[in-house]
This record gives sequence, structure tokens and C-alpha cells, in this order.
Amino acid sequence: NSIKISIHVNGIRGKTTVTRLIGSILRHKYRTVTKTTGSEPKIIFPDGREQLIHRDGFANIKEQINVLKLAQKEGADCIVFECMAIECHCINLN
Repeated sequence: NSIKISIHVNGIRGKTTVTRLIGSILRHKYRTVTKTTGSEPKIIFPDGREQLIHRDGFANIKEQINVLKLAQKEGADCIVFECMAIECHCINLN
């Protein structure tokens, strides 16, 4: 309830760029925490500093929950998540 705006960015390409842009725009008016994934997963704090997320394995929902808890501790009004957690399986209909 403490975080008023939550944005989840998903897709095939450009997720990190879009996530960073949205986070940057929101930081001008709101205390915003941004989380990117990919080869260099990072947390971007309300003051703009960045922290690398160290993973032991693949990205999973626990990472999102931990970042949400961190955002609450930071007093964030907004959180912007980039998510790569959805796996797509293609089906050949021929």
C-alpha cells in the first residue's frame, strides 16, 4: 500500500532502455526505485545511484520480492520493474 505506482516492463527487445527511461522520468517527481534485469541486473535508487544485483542462478520471483521490500525501506512512491521471467515455448502446428 505504501508504493502508489508500480510499473512492470516486459517484452522481447528494449526492456532495459524503456525501464531506465520510465524510472528516470518518474524520479523527477516521485521517490522511484527501478530494477533492470539481463546481463547486468541493477537497482537504481531514488537518488540515481546504481547497485549491481549479484545472482547465484537465474532470475526468479524472489528477486522481485526482495527489490519490492528494498523499495519500501527506501520510502519509494514508485517502482519500475523490468521482467524477463516469462519463458515462451513455440508450438509447431505443421
